[in-house]
Amino acid sequence: FEMLVLDPGKKTRCDNALSLLHALRSVSRLWKEPEFNETDLKILDGTWSVRVIDQAPQSNDEIPARAATRAFSIVLSGQFVDLEPRRLPVVEFIKDQNFEHRYITKDEVSESIACELYPYLYRVENQLRGYLTRFMTTRFGGAWWKMTASKEMDEKAKMRKRNERIFGPLIDNSSFLIDFDELGKLIFEQTSGLLTREDIANRVRQLPDESGALAELKAELQSNYHKFFKSAFADRDFKTSWNTWESLRNKIAHTNLFTSEDL
Repeated sequence: FEMLVLDPGKKTRCDNALSLLHALRSVSRLWKEPEFNETDLKILDGTWSVRVIDQAPQSNDEIPARAATRAFSIVLSGQFVDLEPRRLPVVEFIKDQNFEHRYITKDEVSESIACELYPYLYRVENQLRGYLTRFMTTRFGGAWWKMTASKEMDEKAKMRKRNERIFGPLIDNSSFLIDFDELGKLIFEQTSGLLTREDIANRVRQLPDESGALAELKAELQSNYHKFFKSAFADRDFKTSWNTWESLRNKIAHTNLFTSEDL
């Protein structure tokens, strides 16, 4: 786990790497039996360590010196169980030292969590895509996609089909090419056959003058969630669970930071 911190305005009391290392040593909740090494600018505590490296730019004959600034790398090394709970205290402490710019440049803890989560995400997502395709083709045949997908979903699938250069020309895989949130909407938001105002207006114009026609239209206007999937999805609070999954999925896709709580 690595941080890069900058103090261009010299607002901190840590004017060099050694003083920053001493400051980190003062955070008692980080340590059990720390061994301080001033020569290597490192603190070793059992199976993990912290090292501070001076990253201030150095001038030479070819590159003119920039305005003097304080810049340090803080490197935590060790096992997952050592680093995961110590990242946040270190980041909080660094913020309290008034460093103007604070970056996390490497977080192999988050990488480990994301890599562990992704296979589950992949399986759940693609099981739903396969289930939805089988269910809807059984009910509506090959026209189900045009009856169910919004215009935006359809355009996105057509655009992404170009990336499926091997299998794309051979199959119809539109339901596998839309985004995660759109996949959920096919279950709990879209209404097959009545996607636009024009669809609804045409359906109203076609209504017979019968007392039951309006009730039938109301039933048709219900989302797929209630028309087809109530017992399997709605009654099990699928929408809430899917939205929770979506937030984790987006963290993985956008390489966000993770905690053990996420895992």
